[in-house]
Amino acid sequence: MELTVPPKDGDFAVEPNYLHIWPRNTFMMIALLNLVKMFTCTLFMPFEEFEKIRSGDEVICFFQKYFPDSAPLIGVSHLPEHSTMKR
Repeated sequence: MELTVPPKDGDFAVEPNYLHIWPRNTFMMIALLNLVKMFTCTLFMPFEEFEKIRSGDEVICFFQKYFPDSAPLIGVSHLPEHSTMKR
């Protein structure tokens, strides 16, 4: 699953000189910066876990449970767009 952390007030939303990794049991999310002051985030997770997430509300609940610190950076209102998980 790919997500983005958009710029905040025209600048990076998180420190650009670090590799951002959110490890969680059998899955993790990483954020890599790009030249337009955004971060591209990739969530790595077993397919069985992706299969459990069926709706936009379930995506929000998942991120609020496992990634409460990154959900606001991504934008909670943007999370439901990923409810199909790009199957």
